[in-house]
Amino acid sequence: MFKIGDVVVYSASGVCRVEDICKKSFGSFSANYYVLKPLMQNGSTVFVPTENASLTSKIHPVLTKEQFLCAFSQAKGSDTIRPENEFERREKFGEILESGNRCALMLMIYDLKNLAKEQQQNSRRLHIADDKLLNTAENMLFEEVAYVFEIEKTQAPEFLKEQFEK
Repeated sequence: MFKIGDVVVYSASGVCRVEDICKKSFGSFSANYYVLKPLMQNGSTVFVPTENASLTSKIHPVLTKEQFLCAFSQAKGSDTIRPENEFERREKFGEILESGNRCALMLMIYDLKNLAKEQQQNSRRLHIADDKLLNTAENMLFEEVAYVFEIEKTQAPEFLKEQFEK
C-alpha cells in the first residue's frame, strides 16, 4: 500500500506523486482512490481505485539509483526478447509495459530500436503499434531515469546510452 507523498511510477502516466488517498464518487459508484499527480505532465490527475488489483498492480515504487544500475547491468547481459510475430510482440511488450520490470523495459526499447533499423534498411517503417509501444516505453523509462538521477528528461536517452556503453 502506498501513502500520501510517495513517488511512484504508474503505467504510462509515468512518475507520479501520491497526492491523496480519499473516497470519491463517480456516478453511483463510490470507492477509495489513490490520487496521483504526474510530475512531468502539468495539470493531469489520475485516480486509481485502491481495491482494484489489476490497476494497483501497475503502480510501482520509483527505483533507487542502485536498483537502476543493477537493471542496466542485467539488461546489458541479456539477449533479445522480441517475438518476430507482430501480434505476439504487441502482447508481450504490452505486458512488459504493465509489469514495471525496468530491465525488460530497457530490452524492449533496445529490441524495438533494432527493429526500426531493420525496417529502415528495407525502406520500410516501424508498424504503428510498434512505434506506439516504443514511444510509451521510452517516455516511462526516460521520466523515471530523469527523476532518479536528477537530470532533465531530454538528457535521459544519452544517459542511458552511456550506461550501456560502460
